[in-house]
Amino acid sequence: MTPTSATGTERGARGFTLTELLVVLAILGLVGTAVLLLGPRDDTLGDDAERLGLQLARVREEAILGNRSVAMLIDAEGYRFAARRFGDWSPLEARPFLPARWRGDTRADLGPGRDALRIAFDPTGATEPAAVTLVRDDERLRVAVDGMGRVEIGGHAR
Repeated sequence: MTPTSATGTERGARGFTLTELLVVLAILGLVGTAVLLLGPRDDTLGDDAERLGLQLARVREEAILGNRSVAMLIDAEGYRFAARRFGDWSPLEARPFLPARWRGDTRADLGPGRDALRIAFDPTGATEPAAVTLVRDDERLRVAVDGMGRVEIGGHAR
């Protein structure tokens, strides 16, 4: 007769222990995270528009929290940031306000005859309404700011 344990199974039969299962799950989690962070990423016009919209919202927050006028300067090369100090605009170059270049083939359409656009937020978060259209290949996406400082990313315009 084969000896059995108190649970009625044979002593030689073994399964995975809870510790082994947890180690395997942890390794799978790390591999999955590495794939997400290091794997190929679609670089779309929507990503660029979302990034620009988030930066505009961040500039507005900086104006309100810092109780000063803060602006985003947009041109053909990308965008940069400035704050009004003693009546003059001074560049902001601390994180998260480092200058950024357009990625890939993205370019900004600022309107006829314009080579730059300044979107300035006052200490209340208000601004003059403004819009920029990001263009890549035959795709266009509009990013607009209303007078209250709310950012809206519009539909694909052609």
